[in-house]
Amino acid sequence: MSDAVITVENLSKRYLLGHRSGERGHNTLRDVITREARTFARKAVDEFQARQVVQGDEIEEFWALKNGGMRVR
Repeated sequence: MSDAVITVENLSKRYLLGHRSGERGHNTLRDVITREARTFARKAVDEFQARQVVQGDEIEEFWALKNGGMRVR
């Protein structure tokens, strides 16, 4: 029998980070409308599928902890 009071194995925590696209400077009206329509559609799908809604044009997946473990005595 182990001395550990609490044992955690295969613990993961993932964050979704939203970023604005790297485009700076002048945007045409068409660019703005297209970007906003894409963002709206993505958010609607995320809401429908009960996923986290993330702001931004591009979504980055960040793993703070992946398949980690620990023991507390």
